[in-house]
Amino acid sequence: MKKFIINHYDVKSVKIGKSWDKTKIVMLSDLHDNSYGIDLDEVYRNILMIHPDYIMIAGDMYNGEPGCANKNAEQFLTKLAGKFPVYYGLGNHEYRLMIHPDRYEGMYAEFMAMIRKTGIHLLKNESMEVKRQNSSIIVSGLMLDYTF
Repeated sequence: MKKFIINHYDVKSVKIGKSWDKTKIVMLSDLHDNSYGIDLDEVYRNILMIHPDYIMIAGDMYNGEPGCANKNAEQFLTKLAGKFPVYYGLGNHEYRLMIHPDRYEGMYAEFMAMIRKTGIHLLKNESMEVKRQNSSIIVSGLMLDYTF
């Protein structure tokens, strides 16, 4: 697919404090280092127009293919993290890089270096409290077994 889709959802719950009213969260996944030819500059411009408070990533921004430099994903994530708080749960492609470092020749180490450099919050089978004024939500990242 060579397009991206924007969907808007309003989430309302008495369990979420009033300080979260009008909070905007952008959820991204499966860009696979732009292997589908999506214009990442256009995606970034659309994100800027939304004015999100947070970026949540559901994995597979990197492409888990041997020899893939993942520079498109790295540049895109670096731009996002320079402007917004970013929370990142691993997808199966990042997980693959992690569990097979010999096959992917240091690609996971490069991914982790980018995570550290940009300050992205990486969630590997863990949760993090995100506070907003006097209220908070819990954001979690779950790594599924590779055979899943």
